[in-house]
Amino acid sequence: LTLTRLFCPRDMLGLYMGLTSFAIGFAAISSAGLGGVLYTHDHFIAYGIRCGFCAAAAGLFASLVPLQEKAKSVEEAEPLLEPKDDVEMSPPSISPLPWGTSAYF
Repeated sequence: LTLTRLFCPRDMLGLYMGLTSFAIGFAAISSAGLGGVLYTHDHFIAYGIRCGFCAAAAGLFASLVPLQEKAKSVEEAEPLLEPKDDVEMSPPSISPLPWGTSAYF
């Protein structure tokens, strides 16, 4: 679905997402029956077809996914969280109850 969203025009996105969802659902429903028929005919055919589809899917995704830029070094990377100077760090308190509060009985 992510590749459908990336490569489809925005005005036709709903149609293509629906068709993609239909194809995924149809494949999920029909795969068990088709796999059973192939397995009873010749049990090696089902594995060969599956390996072929896996290789085709890997090739399709590798050709459509954009290439990444060169990885940044540690010095160039931006920190995800900025440390705050005014917050005092203390160790977490241990509570006897699993939800983090203590009760007095």
